Amino acid sequence: MRYGPVSAAVCVREHFLNYRGGVFETDEFCPDGLNHAIVLTGWDDTQGNNGVWFLRNSWGPYWGESGYMRIGYGISAVGSCANYIVYQGKCDEIGVFQPGGTWLIDTNRNGVFNPDIDLQLGSFGQQAGDVPVAIDWDGDGNQELAIFRPGGTWFIDTNRNGVFNPGIDLQLGSFGQQASDVPVAIDWDGDGKQELAIFRPGGTWFIDTNRNGVFNPGIDLQLGPFGQQASDVPVAIDWDGDGKQELAIFQSGGTWLIDTNHNGVFNPGIDLQLGPFGQQAGDVPVAIDWA
Repeated sequence: MRYGPVSAAVCVREHFLNYRGGVFETDEFCPDGLNHAIVLTGWDDTQGNNGVWFLRNSWGPYWGESGYMRIGYGISAVGSCANYIVYQGKCDEIGVFQPGGTWLIDTNRNGVFNPDIDLQLGSFGQQAGDVPVAIDWDGDGNQELAIFRPGGTWFIDTNRNGVFNPGIDLQLGSFGQQASDVPVAIDWDGDGKQELAIFRPGGTWFIDTNRNGVFNPGIDLQLGPFGQQASDVPVAIDWDGDGKQELAIFQSGGTWLIDTNHNGVFNPGIDLQLGPFGQQAGDVPVAIDWA
């Protein structure tokens, strides 16, 4: 089921009460209206006369088939008044990193900074040239502050207090040692934990799949060329919503390239080329799950 288990109603009378197993095909009628709530957990079009629902009851494991029933479609008005929950996931906040190590996070999501309501953190990332990255390192759904320091050192604020605490927070590297390397956080394998990644101008991508903060040939991934133009900007984006982020490139003038087949090169006719979207000089690309 797309939305998980479905809460629904059914008519319950003598035959339903005495169900012990098998496919229930006795169509009972409740003259005073439906009288029982159940949960539909699945279905099978091949069973019964026209297919069955897998119904979970609330009467314990000694009723029916260990607390469940296989009931024919439409029998006893099963499935009436159905309800399900759509989980929208967590929402991203707007954040700003100020050189010198101050972070501002718009926790009330109104688009302005409200002292005493929104967060001001730091100092975290105090050296000139430090590059801010937001990364879900531990897979709990909350992103941590991170800093990439040119030369290949990464700092991750694992206790989320906005300062670097040696022995508690993480210092990793060297990963991304060339002067032009660009840091990216990417959930490549869809496990909910983002990996460190580096985009090297010219189109080479390095992904730290074993998450030890260094590049291990034969273990970590080296992909490309993908993003070969001098002005190409790397983006990690979950384009298809499967939990795995794809490599993407934003090109000056508003062209977007998305590596939908996840092989680290651009395959015309297979991968996506979109745009123009972002045509003004200086436009900066962002991947955002807005809805």
